[in-house]
Amino acid sequence: FKTAVTGLTVSLTRIKAETDQAIDALHDAVTRHAADIAGRDAQIAQEQERVRRHAELTAVAEVLRARGEALAHRLRVRDLATDLLAGAIHYISQRFNTEVRNLCADSLPKFTNGRYQHLQIDQDLKVKAFSNEKHDFMDLDEISSGTQRQIMLAVRLALSQKLVNSVIQGPQFVFLDEPFAFFDESRTASALAVLPQVSRDFTQIWVTSQTFPAASRFDLVVECNARESQSPRIHRPDPA
Repeated sequence: FKTAVTGLTVSLTRIKAETDQAIDALHDAVTRHAADIAGRDAQIAQEQERVRRHAELTAVAEVLRARGEALAHRLRVRDLATDLLAGAIHYISQRFNTEVRNLCADSLPKFTNGRYQHLQIDQDLKVKAFSNEKHDFMDLDEISSGTQRQIMLAVRLALSQKLVNSVIQGPQFVFLDEPFAFFDESRTASALAVLPQVSRDFTQIWVTSQTFPAASRFDLVVECNARESQSPRIHRPDPA
């Protein structure tokens, strides 16, 4: 019996040791699984945050997409409007330039003594004049300053005629303030002789100047002199 008890005690000791080892192993496993679960929980929380952020970003992206489409539509509308305006500007400019060029066709040769017959006006209102001597259109900077002013006087009168044709459509007066400021006497006399022939609509042409050529003829003269007490003096010259 004593031998059996001794053997049983050894067996129980061994079983206890094995059980303790198993329990320790289980504790280790539980600890590892708890750490793993905590890690998984952290990953789940991270993924949930990513899902929430994704939903927010998706909503923002949808708003931005809608705004992008609206802006793209506005850009298309703007581009179309720009193209339409460019086409309208080109058409109006071409028509306006053609009309002004045609209106200058009669007065320009008279102002330039036949040296320049036609004008060319581009979309940027850059003016060129056709030279009978060179048989080609010339830029204004290639022409003498006196002739430039003769050409631009013809252009201004053509613009006035265009305004009369478009708005007033009837007899009108023209007021020219120092139009011959840089003309020599012969150019001034020539221009004064041409002015009454420019248009039938210009029934009165008023011209201001410091001096006029001696042979100039006017229907009415208004002389102003700051040093004279009777200024201005208005009189009708004696008919020649």
